[in-house]
Amino acid sequence: MQRQILEAAKALVGESGCAALTIEGVAARAGVSKQSVYRRWSSRGDLLVDLYLGSVAEEPEGWHRLGFKAAFTDYVQWSVRRLFDPKRAAILRGLAMEAQADPAIRQVLKARIVEPRLARGRELLRRAAGAGEIRKDLDVETALDFVFGSIWFSLLITGSPINRPWQDRVLRAFFILAAPVAPKSAHRT
Repeated sequence: MQRQILEAAKALVGESGCAALTIEGVAARAGVSKQSVYRRWSSRGDLLVDLYLGSVAEEPEGWHRLGFKAAFTDYVQWSVRRLFDPKRAAILRGLAMEAQADPAIRQVLKARIVEPRLARGRELLRRAAGAGEIRKDLDVETALDFVFGSIWFSLLITGSPINRPWQDRVLRAFFILAAPVAPKSAHRT
């Protein structure tokens, strides 16, 4: 039944966008009761987030065994791979737009999508700074704002696709900005 409900929600979002999605509409489209939907999702926001996340495994394993550049590349890929699909990008765009006016959707979006990614990014950046793989004075929050600000700007403002070339550009610029500062050599005169 869960798959049936998700398929109904996906069809409704595809036809009318996120704003038009209602629990009642999903239940009717899936041929189930509203209670059947609410047993699986406590809110419309939860349903939309599950529709966005889909069945992709949440977090890759083994980052702690990789060097910083490989781990951070995997991290960014994990964070944006769903956005390579324009339909999923449209769902996240709709969620973000609705989150501006609906605190419940904002809370679900932050708790299930935004915060897990920021927490992993903080961990990676702090570990890399401690190991000297990136500059020790890098402001972790601003560094993450650089990456995620680029995502949200592309998603919500420019409409530029978030794809492999986007990812490569952002990572190339990020690695330049985060590179450790070379020690100044002492000159004797």
